[in-house]
Amino acid sequence: MDFDDLLLGTRNLLREHNDIRRHYQDRFEALLVDEFQDTDEVQAEIISLLAADPQHPGRLAPAKLMIVGDPKQSIYRFRRARVTVFFRLLQRILDEGGRLEHLQENYRSAAPIAEFSNRLSELMMDGAGKIENIAHAQADLSYRVRFSEADVLKPKSDAPFLGITYVAAESGAKAAQGREMEGEAIARLLKEWKSSGRIQSWKEVAILMRAMTNVEIYLSALEMHGIPVYVVQGTAFYQKTEVSDLIAFLELVLHPDDELLRATVLTSSLFGVPFEALLPLPAVGAVYDRPQYQTPTTAGGPRSASAAARSLKNRPPLQLVPLFAEILSYWLEHRDAATAAEILQDVIRKTNFDVVMMAQKNGPQRVANIGKLIEITRSLSRQGTAKRKRGSAQPQK
Repeated sequence: MDFDDLLLGTRNLLREHNDIRRHYQDRFEALLVDEFQDTDEVQAEIISLLAADPQHPGRLAPAKLMIVGDPKQSIYRFRRARVTVFFRLLQRILDEGGRLEHLQENYRSAAPIAEFSNRLSELMMDGAGKIENIAHAQADLSYRVRFSEADVLKPKSDAPFLGITYVAAESGAKAAQGREMEGEAIARLLKEWKSSGRIQSWKEVAILMRAMTNVEIYLSALEMHGIPVYVVQGTAFYQKTEVSDLIAFLELVLHPDDELLRATVLTSSLFGVPFEALLPLPAVGAVYDRPQYQTPTTAGGPRSASAAARSLKNRPPLQLVPLFAEILSYWLEHRDAATAAEILQDVIRKTNFDVVMMAQKNGPQRVANIGKLIEITRSLSRQGTAKRKRGSAQPQK
């Protein structure tokens, strides 16, 4: 059962069972629906059923339903949300004695930004639509939003205005190419501002993204121009090398007999063992002694963490990196009394991992990512969810 099934099931339950519908009509004294321009047909029907007047079928209960929305922001047609749903219910409310209030006062933006929004919306939303001269009598053209005087924002903020610079890709460029052009243009603009003294430090600049999906394109452009970047939030955070290396070590503490994890940690920037050194090459002797890589067990079942640690010290791969053996053995013995943050801080300190990362390309960002990971695990620890407990399947990420 998916989300659509839940919606359809709810709609059918309310529509086909009078006693259930009446129960929830009586339970909710008032309904307020925000962002109504993003509502689809089924959701609107559920709302109408709940807001209906039991004493007058086909009508809404007086003063029970309030919807808030902006037709200009209707962008979720791919999820079956249609602005026509908004207009139809709005008209029904008005026909049944309701009223329309326009929320025009804007306290968020400086006056020139509000004015820019007004003029751009006025230019783009003329109500004409892309296809002209539709003559079909049953065609519903209410989706053609026209910007009117009632839509004009009235700025009420006294925030200082810093200016607007419009950056856009070349006309006709496809989305992917356009993002690359925008990233390059933004990087060049920032360098120009820096050289002219308009900004004194890169710390004065913040780039707000509508979504982080394509943030790597813009990061690449900034890095190519030597502009240091710190990403506050990014979907690819856990795929960053400096982050995934540390997470791999946490996983290895939980699963010390996982050969792939061990190889991943040994060849990571934490310990820097060449991958070839882990292969069973005849010229130098087999690195892995396969029988010793079986899961440590006793007659009563799996060995304890301490027993696993003692076994690890005698394994051939660990002889390549004594520090690795020392750190891993210690945390296998103490993992049940430690948090992920404590383990990470110890590993970073003993391997100088932050120093190594700082020396690499975009070092400050890498070190910041390490700090962010520690803060995430520390936060989870405060919630009681990041203790290294025996039998846990995965580390908290």
